[in-house]
Amino acid sequence: TQRVERTQLYGMSRIFQQQVVDALKFNTFSQPQGVPGYPWANIPVFDPPQEDDLYPNRALNFDGLYEQPHDNYHGWIGGDMADNAYTAFDPVFSSYHANIDRMLEVWIRAHPAAQYTTQCLLQPFAGSEADDVTFTSADAWRYTTLGDMAQDSRHIGYDYGVPVAPPFGTRRPAAKACCQQSSTPMQAQEQTASLGPWVVFDHVRCTHDTYLIDVFLNQPDATPQQVSADNPHYVGRFSRIGMGLVDDKGRCITHGVSRALNAARTAAALNLRPTDTTQLSVVVTHLDSARVLTPQEYAPLPGFIAQLVWDDPRQTVAGPAPSAGCCSVSTTTTPGEST
Repeated sequence: TQRVERTQLYGMSRIFQQQVVDALKFNTFSQPQGVPGYPWANIPVFDPPQEDDLYPNRALNFDGLYEQPHDNYHGWIGGDMADNAYTAFDPVFSSYHANIDRMLEVWIRAHPAAQYTTQCLLQPFAGSEADDVTFTSADAWRYTTLGDMAQDSRHIGYDYGVPVAPPFGTRRPAAKACCQQSSTPMQAQEQTASLGPWVVFDHVRCTHDTYLIDVFLNQPDATPQQVSADNPHYVGRFSRIGMGLVDDKGRCITHGVSRALNAARTAAALNLRPTDTTQLSVVVTHLDSARVLTPQEYAPLPGFIAQLVWDDPRQTVAGPAPSAGCCSVSTTTTPGEST
């Protein structure tokens, strides 16, 4: 059943790629805001595939259709990317939207005569004196308009590189048979990484400030200076990007979510087994001040307490919190340690 569902999910990408191709065929960028039927959709959940009727202008212009594959891929990638409250927390978000911008650039260069009439002030680009800027201000450098932004990127001094992957629809050469080859050291390492244990954080929610959570095994006195790929005790980093404001609009999920770091390489380097008593330590750093928090300070924060589990991560992360006995963690409390 899982194989069938996964195959169907992967197959959806061809639909979304075709939507991008079809969007690039339009000669009109978008419908003016205020005209019945806005050029974008305002959907609450990124569940692919998004229904056509959610995009009223998908048959009229580029923006009307391009929003659909944009939304579809958010849901298709899943995880934080599929959640409006957390999508920008996923590291792939920046890379994904860089490509979204690149496809917009493809349309702009194909339509050099297009006119963008929106001249309203974009407040995020107005600077510290945004409250003083008006439409009649002579200081044009103090603000940016949509019309200024919708230009060929070469106008402001940068260009996009040639894509590594061929365009959608391009025939690829037949792949060479490789099933007879033995696993390389890198392949063996990747196979090891697919195993346990996992460091699981439950009830992860929004925070006001930004934090770095560095995880170690059997290194109770760990410090930020010991964060290194060469340190066999170091598992990895879990970043918590702060919102910078109090969530008074209900953008955070009340129940929170679960996130995990794979600790297989660390366990292998330390020759750890599920029956061993293993000490799990975390070092929480407040990013703005570079100050390391004490366990008493970070314990009340949502989703900062870690657990080491050896179970199937699909059951551990998606299901309820691990029960007692699923892992062996020492109970000695030291600064920076989670038990």
